[in-house]
Amino acid sequence: MRPMHPPRESTTCIKNYVAHRDCIFTNIVQEPAVYPDGDFYPAEPWMDSAHEHLAHPITRTECWPRYHIIDFGLSRQYDPSHGLPREGIILGGDKSPPEHRMESPICNPFPTDIYFLGNLVRGLVRPTWLPGGVSQAPPHRPLSFLCPLIDQMMRKEPDLRPTIGEVIAQFTALRERLTKADLRLPARPLYWWDSFKHRLRQAKRAWSGVLPLPLYPSDPPPPPLSDGMHAFFTQYLGPSSCHLP
Repeated sequence: MRPMHPPRESTTCIKNYVAHRDCIFTNIVQEPAVYPDGDFYPAEPWMDSAHEHLAHPITRTECWPRYHIIDFGLSRQYDPSHGLPREGIILGGDKSPPEHRMESPICNPFPTDIYFLGNLVRGLVRPTWLPGGVSQAPPHRPLSFLCPLIDQMMRKEPDLRPTIGEVIAQFTALRERLTKADLRLPARPLYWWDSFKHRLRQAKRAWSGVLPLPLYPSDPPPPPLSDGMHAFFTQYLGPSSCHLP
């Protein structure tokens, strides 16, 4: 059911004080592990490399590919000793953050990155979109457990959004409440024939003992942030310089 590998690259960026500033769907890519023969056409991955026949991928449960954040052209690295990040607004692929519509042209890019990631996940949970970035579709039931976390990540007030460490902790807590049956549900709505094939495939895996999640080693929980560092990653506007212990 899980559409993405745990966001370790996101935490790596944060540990190095890097704000991506354009975390949209096209900037997160899946490695081609689902094509064991390597025969696929990158622009249309359902076709083979010659673009003549259909490709033959395996399922992600069979290989659990990793996902990678790309395109750091708008990214910036910051030094906490120089104070809170204060950056001019850049209108990237996602133009819906509330702070991009405020009068001030300056904002902290880290809460905006959290909004971008929340909006990206919302596109998976609510696949039907309307102009303005607002979806009126009901959440896809197998992914509806993510809705409380998405709401926090997309709060109108940037200061009240969680840090990436808090996002991972909340995601882990929500995921641990799911049963194996929950984890075997499809990650997107399916037509009846595809739904039948999915149920049959998951029944075979359950019978043969194939786990719905891979046994990746768990990362240690991130250490708690000091008040100054929490402000560094969450405060919307602040003084041009301050001491961050």
